[in-house]
Amino acid sequence: MRKLFRKSIFSTTSKLGNFWRTFTVSLLFDTYCFHCKNRPTEGNGFLCNQCLFSIKPSPVETYGFRYLDGALSFAPYEGIGKNYLQLIKFQGAKSLIPFLGEIVKPTFERFYKSIQPDIVTYIPTHPFRVLFTRGFDQTEEILKVIYPNYVTLFKRSPAPQRPLYLLGDKQKRAKHLKGSFKLVYKPLETLKGKKVLIVDDLLTTGATGESLAYLLKSVGTKEVFLFTLFRRGGS
Repeated sequence: MRKLFRKSIFSTTSKLGNFWRTFTVSLLFDTYCFHCKNRPTEGNGFLCNQCLFSIKPSPVETYGFRYLDGALSFAPYEGIGKNYLQLIKFQGAKSLIPFLGEIVKPTFERFYKSIQPDIVTYIPTHPFRVLFTRGFDQTEEILKVIYPNYVTLFKRSPAPQRPLYLLGDKQKRAKHLKGSFKLVYKPLETLKGKKVLIVDDLLTTGATGESLAYLLKSVGTKEVFLFTLFRRGGS
């Protein structure tokens, strides 16, 4: 019995030793790519060079959203693109933002030229996630790369909210978002007759884009377009 007990303790201790050894090595040396899991990350800490530049544009245009005059997504939310965004949002991989921004930039610029907006803005992340979870707003950081002359039009309420991904139904999302955003651009009269392009990281149901487009059109904005990095569902 004692021999079995000692064997069990040794096995547990060995597993813990392996865990800490692996953890220490991952801190001191290159870790393996989160996507392919075959090659070292070679500096950025998350993706190998091959996966880092493997994401390809596959633009998806979407119409039929209320108050929005058009929407374009850089690529479907799948594969390496999905891993890119999840690493940035949930693993704090801010070092990946410059790479993703440069990859997305040509598609954004073509869309920008086709609609010729007067103002480019973004959908702000919930303040709680910026302050306590990520330490940065991923959409604003990417926008700094693809269009540095953006303007902050919206402020998001700091009131606690359930994450939108837990609310699959579009009507539930819209109800949940009611009162979550307000226009902070002054004077509001200057938005009248303007064309605005809103940037976001992920398009799922379009409820957030619709709610912000409604705010803009309620003060006289002429047209509102949406550009997102990724589109859940792909089409």
